[in-house]
Amino acid sequence: MYRFVFFGWMLLCHQALSQASFQEITSGNPLFTATSNRGVSVVDFDNDGDDDIYVCGGSSSANRLYRNDGNFVFQDVAKAAGLDLKSDNELSVWFDANNDGWLDVLIAGYSRTTYYRNNRNGTFTDFTTPTGLTSYARSNSLVVGDLNGDQWLDVYANNFFGENELFLNYGASQFRNQIVGSGAISKKNSMGGLLLDQDHDGDLDIYLVFDGNVNTFFRNKGNAQFEEVSTALGLNVKADGMGVDYADFNRDGKYDFYITNLYNNFLLLSKPDGTYSNQAAEWNVNDNGMGWGTVAVDYNNDGYTDIYM
Repeated sequence: MYRFVFFGWMLLCHQALSQASFQEITSGNPLFTATSNRGVSVVDFDNDGDDDIYVCGGSSSANRLYRNDGNFVFQDVAKAAGLDLKSDNELSVWFDANNDGWLDVLIAGYSRTTYYRNNRNGTFTDFTTPTGLTSYARSNSLVVGDLNGDQWLDVYANNFFGENELFLNYGASQFRNQIVGSGAISKKNSMGGLLLDQDHDGDLDIYLVFDGNVNTFFRNKGNAQFEEVSTALGLNVKADGMGVDYADFNRDGKYDFYITNLYNNFLLLSKPDGTYSNQAAEWNVNDNGMGWGTVAVDYNNDGYTDIYM
């Protein structure tokens, strides 16, 4: 599963250990723009071994694809690649939809999600309609993983208006929306979402956070059939949830969740009985600065997971 996240402030650093450092190298690269950008993905789209950058331009500018030519030198090749879209694009997720070893891309906007297949020559072709990935909902996040265990990557779309969508991949990137009957229907202004094997049973579960509604956890019973167990686990917290990520923050062998909200953020730690409780204040991560995206990452390689938001 590919996960792409953004935004900024670092917490939970162990000061006794050496810290990672960063250097700005924007000068001399075309990466800086004065436009109102949206989602950013870091991805090796051309399989040359280094990471490229795709930026969704929102409503103010076309999307940009910065190819990494090595030594941190980037060139915008979006137009040549066929990915310079100009219609309220908010985010992208990259994954190998047809198992050919090359990453394809789903691009979500306010009114439509489009799928572009990687032609393996630096260009992409719109295959939205032939693959069945047509959606006219406003998707605030897209999560990708093999939900039914058939070795093909599926897509769960978190939509702000209307119900979410579950696109199962039936091979050669042929998708069908199977949300009806899956047990994973939601119509509650979805914002962020995760796929993870929370119960360590070998299949991927779904956790969703909502704007102004109770967060929802769907346990995968197998073959992309789900049951809602949010209340039983203590994951049914209500806030203006925006972003969410997971990690084993307290290193007890179980996954925990960090959720950014418009007000106080939540750190849901797993208890010995398998349920969760909010420990954000105790861990000094209950920031109330209108959080949006977040990522859990060990940025300084000290063995402890940090939080960036």
